[in-house]
Amino acid sequence: MKAVFITGFGRCGSTLMDRILGQLPEFTSLGELRDLFDAQGFSAHWCACGQAVLECELWAPVLADTLKALGIDEGEAIRRRAAESRQRHIPRLWWELHSKRRKSAGPNPYGDLLVTLYESVVRHSGTEGVIDSSKFVSDVLILARDPRIELHVIHLVRDPRGAAYSWSRTKEDPGKQGDAMQRFTPFMSSVYWSALNTEVELCLRRFVGSRYQRIRYEDFAEAPQEVLATAVQSWGGRREDLPFVGPNEVRLDTTTHTV
Repeated sequence: MKAVFITGFGRCGSTLMDRILGQLPEFTSLGELRDLFDAQGFSAHWCACGQAVLECELWAPVLADTLKALGIDEGEAIRRRAAESRQRHIPRLWWELHSKRRKSAGPNPYGDLLVTLYESVVRHSGTEGVIDSSKFVSDVLILARDPRIELHVIHLVRDPRGAAYSWSRTKEDPGKQGDAMQRFTPFMSSVYWSALNTEVELCLRRFVGSRYQRIRYEDFAEAPQEVLATAVQSWGGRREDLPFVGPNEVRLDTTTHTV
């Protein structure tokens, strides 16, 4: 099963890229999947189809099947993310991934949750793979050690000035109706931009190898068809399947199930 993971510092254009790639017939677009497992619980989240996640025609059965397959409840799923995928865990996860003894480390509980959920999405959607734009480096380090998926990583980098401007704006969180998204000062967004993009370069590029691609947001915005065609062809896809109706125009399905 193929899994394409989009990483980078937030407000980098990952949602737009996720939506476009999610139109490929072999993929289902998930959005920022890891948000489902935050401390607020499943009931706090909404799907892009307009339904609460627990009432969505895709997510309701997918979540139920995933929890049943693992023999856990919602609380344990949330605990797994908090216990395994945090910024402070990156050194340990990197060591486990690169160590010669990594095979003896055993499966990661949060990684098992993610891959089991991916498999459930594939079964219910009838596709062959998923697009996950969660962005967190820790998630990628965990997924990269699981042999059940063929992981491809897109490192999307936006000019830090554009990112800083976007993070300074007040914006509603579409996944949690009525809540505002977090804001950063230009100084803090610059610190986080530098740290996260450095982490991706140092922790992921060497291990993922040819399945790693770094894409500048500005190149994507200027020539989206060509940039995404190159990305798709790198994992064996067909550029003809991209939903472009012109060099800079796409036609997207009106109903999607991104988180």
